[in-house]
Amino acid sequence: LDRKYHGTLIGKGSVVVRAMEDETGARIRFSSGKQYNPREDKSYSDEEDAENSDRGCMVVRGTPKQCETAWKYAQIFLKEMPLLLSELRDEDIALGALRSLPLSPDQVWQAAVDEATKKAREALEMHEEKSQDSNAEENILLL
Repeated sequence: LDRKYHGTLIGKGSVVVRAMEDETGARIRFSSGKQYNPREDKSYSDEEDAENSDRGCMVVRGTPKQCETAWKYAQIFLKEMPLLLSELRDEDIALGALRSLPLSPDQVWQAAVDEATKKAREALEMHEEKSQDSNAEENILLL
């Protein structure tokens, strides 16, 4: 997972990563991938060095089910968060004259996380239902 996505998945005040941990039960950490310095390895070219400098990782700890669910949540959050943040900021600017106090960045992030979490739950529930339906069909065919 490239480092450029870490900020979106961590969120302001770690609100995103905490929401993913609460929803999945997994522990999530991010690493910049700087433990290995390719410059010290003479077999790497400058192009490979530049390519590896953006690499990082998302370390997920938990049961296999928790890890799989956390990865799915991360994919949904990466897709949804930029759109939700943009929409909320645009709404806040448009309503600024009508509202006594504009939303703080923390409030914007929390609202976006709440909406992304809701969408992730719905998507995963639909996926579970489809897999249960296909498993039921397989069982019928086996009889």
